[in-house]
Amino acid sequence: MEFTDAVKAHSRRVEEHKAHALTEEATKMALIVPFLQLLGYDPINPRVVIPEYCADFGGKKECKVDYAIKRGDDIVVIIEAKKVGDPLDGAREGQLQQYFQSLLPVKIAILTDGVVYKFYTDLDNPNVMDKKPFMIFDFLDMDEAMIPELKKLCNDCFDLDTALSAAQELKYLGQLKKIVSSELENPSDDLVRLFARQVYDGLLRANIIDDFRPRIKLSFENHINSVLNARLQGAMLLNAYPGVQPETTGEECATEAPERENRIITTQEEIEGYHIVRAIMSKVVNPDRVIMRDTISYCGILLDNKNTKPICRMHFNAASVKYLETFDAEKNGTKHKLDRLSDIYKYSTELRAVIGYYDKRE
Repeated sequence: MEFTDAVKAHSRRVEEHKAHALTEEATKMALIVPFLQLLGYDPINPRVVIPEYCADFGGKKECKVDYAIKRGDDIVVIIEAKKVGDPLDGAREGQLQQYFQSLLPVKIAILTDGVVYKFYTDLDNPNVMDKKPFMIFDFLDMDEAMIPELKKLCNDCFDLDTALSAAQELKYLGQLKKIVSSELENPSDDLVRLFARQVYDGLLRANIIDDFRPRIKLSFENHINSVLNARLQGAMLLNAYPGVQPETTGEECATEAPERENRIITTQEEIEGYHIVRAIMSKVVNPDRVIMRDTISYCGILLDNKNTKPICRMHFNAASVKYLETFDAEKNGTKHKLDRLSDIYKYSTELRAVIGYYDKRE
């Protein structure tokens, strides 16, 4: 089962069982243990998952965090569980912070009631758990864009550096989204001044700012509606992701092309892989020349958007095994198995080499 499908199945389980998880222990067994299994951690293997792990701190004894997850000899994740519906803030966050401090060098801590999972690390001050989570995942109100981020914590692809890097991006992205949402709902004086001074030549007194505030809010709403309408009409389909185009061939007739494009699904993994390749190629070529063109069987990345200049192909359609195909001077392809997306960086030399091949021919 694909990870996204497994997450959705777990969401249905949470919906079915949450009303019956009336105690903390019931919550653990009905919801949290299946969550650990979803991430690929065996909850009955004490070499992987340790329940009631000792986390004594400040002279206090018999302090235990509900679950500690091990990789090798190191504890990498701790989980503090509460029963369904319990608040996940205040004293409970403080309790988790104390466990985090006592179990250093643990870097990821989770506070959950089996429905909502709050993920913390120490981005603000090293070895001190942040006050705000870098990610909140609610199984009853899922943001599907967060599923790939949740997958990064799975046992089969967990990499601490990658997880912490993603945590930093998620934290800032989440904070910026809140700011944008707030500004769209009620533009601040600073934002009003920023826009108003570009169209109004007079002095921006308080009453003028108040006059411009609803205008700016309406401008935002009109722009968003225009973008949504354009997308619904298909006018922006090819520009949904810069540099991403569906593959077509000269042999396709006008009636076949739309049907074929409907069968092409550009996944989040392919988009992330494209951005990794683009970053790698930026060392030797303008990244605007690196174009992703998706097909039914593979996702190709081309130089100058030309089929005659392949940089690589991403074979990500299989459920279990993913490959990156690189090319030599004769355009012979070699497939490399990827255990995780970051493995693409291992083939930076092969990817950059194609620029030399094509430059020699021009």
